[in-house]
Amino acid sequence: MVDKYIATARGVIVYDPHIIDSVNVATTMAGLDDGVVVSPQLMKRLTAAPYNMSVLADLRGKFSSNLQANIWQVQNLWPRASHRLLVGLLPTTPSQIAGHVTTYGYLRDYAVANRAMVFWFSLQSPTEINLFRQVLSTVTPGTPYLGWYDKEFRGVRLTSSYGVYTIAADYFSNLTVFSGVRAPSLLQKTAPSLPLRNKIYVTFTMSEGDNFQYVQHAMRHLWEDPQRGNVPLNWSINPLLYDAAPTMLNHYQLTASANDYLVAGPSGGGYAYPSNWLFSNLNSFMRQSNNYMQKAGLHVIFIIDDQTTIPSYVSHAYSAYAHTSGILYNWWNPISRMTVSAGNLPVSTQVTATTRLDMLKAIRLSASQWNGRSPLFISALAISWNLSPTDIKYVVDHLGSNYRVVRGDQYFQLFRAARGCPLPIISECYSIEGYSFFIVVGLCAGHRVRPAYTYTYKGRRVMQNENIAPATGTSPFASKPARERVGLVLDGSNAAQAVRTIVEAEGVGVRQIWMTQMPLSPDTLTTMAAAATQTNAIRLGTSIIPTYPRHPLTMAMQALAINDLAPGRLRLGIGPSHRPIIEGMYGIQMVKPLEHLREYVEILRGALWQGRVEHHGNFFNVNTTLPRTARYQS
Repeated sequence: MVDKYIATARGVIVYDPHIIDSVNVATTMAGLDDGVVVSPQLMKRLTAAPYNMSVLADLRGKFSSNLQANIWQVQNLWPRASHRLLVGLLPTTPSQIAGHVTTYGYLRDYAVANRAMVFWFSLQSPTEINLFRQVLSTVTPGTPYLGWYDKEFRGVRLTSSYGVYTIAADYFSNLTVFSGVRAPSLLQKTAPSLPLRNKIYVTFTMSEGDNFQYVQHAMRHLWEDPQRGNVPLNWSINPLLYDAAPTMLNHYQLTASANDYLVAGPSGGGYAYPSNWLFSNLNSFMRQSNNYMQKAGLHVIFIIDDQTTIPSYVSHAYSAYAHTSGILYNWWNPISRMTVSAGNLPVSTQVTATTRLDMLKAIRLSASQWNGRSPLFISALAISWNLSPTDIKYVVDHLGSNYRVVRGDQYFQLFRAARGCPLPIISECYSIEGYSFFIVVGLCAGHRVRPAYTYTYKGRRVMQNENIAPATGTSPFASKPARERVGLVLDGSNAAQAVRTIVEAEGVGVRQIWMTQMPLSPDTLTTMAAAATQTNAIRLGTSIIPTYPRHPLTMAMQALAINDLAPGRLRLGIGPSHRPIIEGMYGIQMVKPLEHLREYVEILRGALWQGRVEHHGNFFNVNTTLPRTARYQS
C-alpha cells in the first residue's frame, strides 16, 4: 500500500508519544499539508531507503502538555482548517487510557481528506470547554460535529447551543469510501391503513440510529436477527446516510420487510437537543433535515431532548419545516402519552427498558388507566445495545388481546383518525419574483385552526401561523379556513431587502407581513417603521419581540412612532423569548418570565392606550405621563 501511494504524500509528520494529543495535531497537519502521520519508529523506516520521505514536521518536544498542544492547534491550525465540519476523536488507544474503547485509526482518513481540525476537548475541564466554545463560535450553525465526547449529554448540550449537531462516527470505518460510492434511495413499502378500534396501540422503535457506526456494525447484526419481520418494528436511522453512506441506506431499504419501518433521528439529520438551539438555527437545521428525510423516504422523527415535554417553539419548527406525520419524543418517560403540538403535530413520549420484562411492565403501566371506551396510544423505545427483534417478539407475544402492535406510520395514522388530525393539505396560491406562496390547512379537532402560510424562496421554505377559529358547524379540515388571509413572513436578515419585499407584497395584494426579532439581526421595529413610510394598507406584524432586552416604555414609544406613520396597521407581538437567547446571548438573567411579562404588558397597555403609567412591581417601577399626541389610535 505504501509503495503504491507514496507519491501522493509530501512527507511525514511525527507525533510525540509523550504528548498524546499531538496525534490529533499531526492529523490536522496531515490534511493541511498532504502528509502522513507516523510514530517515531515508523518515521525511521519511511525516511530511509527505498522511501526516502521528507519530514514535514516533528512534534517531539514541541509541547509541554496536552493543553498546550490543543491551544497551539486552535491558534495556528484552526484558521487554516476547513470550517465545514468538526472532528472530535480520542487521540489514544484503549490500552493507554483505562475505560476508553476508541482507537485513533477510525474516521481519521475522512478528517484528512476534508482538511478538518481533529481535537479532543474534555468536558470536565473548564479550560478545554472554553477552547471548545472558541471553536464552536466560529462555525456556521448547521455544521456537523463528527466523533464523540467524554461526557455525552454535556457535549450535545454545548454543541446544540451553537447550532452544531452531532454525528457519532468515531468508530465508523472508511467513510471516505462509503461517501464516494453512490446507490439509489428507495421508497419505503407503504403499510396498509388499519381500521380504528378501541384497542391499545403500541409502536416499538430501536434506538441509536443517529449513530453512523451503529448503522455500520451493531444494526447490521440486529437486522440479521431471525425474528426480524415477525412483528412491526421501527428502526431509527440517520437520513444523512443518503450522502454519507448511500449503499448502507440502500441495503436497509432494500431488505426491509413489510413490518420494518425506518424513522429519522434522533433528532432529525443529526443528534441534537432541539430546545438548546436558537430558534433561527433550529429552523435551518429542520430545513436541512427535511431535505434529507425526503430523499431517504423518512416521515416519522425520533427526538431526544433534555426537556420532559417538547417546547412550543421546537414543535412549531418541526411542524413548519419537517414533513413528518408525528414525533416520537425522548425515552426516559415513566408513562407514554400522546399529545398534539403546534396545532397538527402528534407527539408521543416514549417509555423504555433494557430487558423484556421491564419493557412489559413499562407498557402495562402506561395502559393501566385505560377504560376501554376509546383507543390508547403507547410508544416504546428499545435500547439497541440491550434488546433485539427477538426480545420485541417476546414482549408482543405477552401483551394480551387488547393490544395492537403497529408500525410508526400506522401508529400516527390511527391517532390522527382518532383525534381528527389529517395530514396538512398544501395548495399553492401565487408567486412573486421567486417566492411561492402556500396555504397549509387541516388541523386537529378541538384545536383552533391555524392555517400555516408558507413560502419558499430559492428553495428555502418559511412559515407563518395565524389563529383562525373555525366557523360554527363547519369542518376544521375544509380546503379553506373560515376566514381566509394570506400573509408573508420574512427573516429580516437584510433590512433594505425586507422593505422592498413588503412594498412589492402589498402591490400584489398580500394583506399582512410578519417579521420576528432574531438575535443579532436588524431591529424589526426599525424595519417596520421604514416600511410604514412606503406602504399604505398592508398590516405590519412583528411576531415576537423579546421583552427582556427592551424596556416597556421604549417598546411603547417605538410602537407609537410606527402607529403614527401607519395608523392602525401595526400588530405588535411580544414575549419573554428563550433562556439560551436571553441569558446565553444577551447576558440578562431570565427570572420569573411569566411575572415579568405580566408587568411588561401592564406598562405597555397603560402607555399605549391611557398615556399614563404608574406601576411599582418586582421588575419595573414606572411613574410617567405621555404627551396626548403619543397615544395609540386604532
